[in-house]
Amino acid sequence: MNNLELLTQIIQKSPLNEDDSKRMIKFFSQAEDKELIPAIALFTSRPEFLEIINDNYQKKIITLNALDEKEWDNIIKEELKLLLKLDQKTV
Repeated sequence: MNNLELLTQIIQKSPLNEDDSKRMIKFFSQAEDKELIPAIALFTSRPEFLEIINDNYQKKIITLNALDEKEWDNIIKEELKLLLKLDQKTV
């Protein structure tokens, strides 16, 4: 089993609905197999991050389609806050 197949199983067992699951599988299918290893590790140890990443991805798609630079900046600021919060927990 390759990493995409493993990640697909993880996504399909998650609380994401069918459309969101398909969207995330399509998103991750663009990556090289070895690039999926960190995602597999994250979603296995912290499954709630799949929903966070899915929500973030959807916000970005909507914002890009709307060409809304202000909202894009807000999304990036939210990401930064989350990353800083996560970094503090690992230190």
